Amino acid sequence: MTKETLAKLERAFSMGLPDEQACLYAEIDPSTLYRYQEKNPKFCERKKLLKQNITMHARLNIATRIQIGSTEDSWKWLERRERSEFAPKEQQTIQIANQN
Repeated sequence: MTKETLAKLERAFSMGLPDEQACLYAEIDPSTLYRYQEKNPKFCERKKLLKQNITMHARLNIATRIQIGSTEDSWKWLERRERSEFAPKEQQTIQIANQN
């Protein structure tokens, strides 16, 4: 496992790629990654953190949009995070057939 390969894997993981796609990007076989992880358990911890990077950036983007006054993003946030109060309510119409 070279420094260049590790750098490619870290980049791929930080973009949220699953193991197989990260290996494809780094041009290694998945078995190479798994053997490396067995010998380097701290790498597994780092990989787990790196895979959360893209989600963190998405959250920061949304929070920034809300902070600058985006009402659309604010509503979406509230509808998903405060469902009991802000989620759209579904209306159901029931038709009863006339049995004459």
